[in-house]
Amino acid sequence: MSRVRKQPGERPVAPRCALGRIQSSRPDVETVKRRGWREDGILVISGADKRLDWAEREVIRQIGERLYGPGPGSAADPTSAGVSGPAGSVVRE
Repeated sequence: MSRVRKQPGERPVAPRCALGRIQSSRPDVETVKRRGWREDGILVISGADKRLDWAEREVIRQIGERLYGPGPGSAADPTSAGVSGPAGSVVRE
């Protein structure tokens, strides 16, 4: 995303920064995740990834909470209306 500067009464002017010329398009997120895992052993997983079954998503949620604290939708999250349960059900508290 590049910003365009506009002087009063003039046409918009593109930035003159040298880095703007070498900026590439945004990389595919899945490609970056795959490369991170294969090259560096870094695993990036969304707790809502539909490719995982409920038990796998639950394991991811538990690991995330253990390492980083409550996430969105957890019982300890004050903005949460409920906690996801099996097969996409919502458990109300």
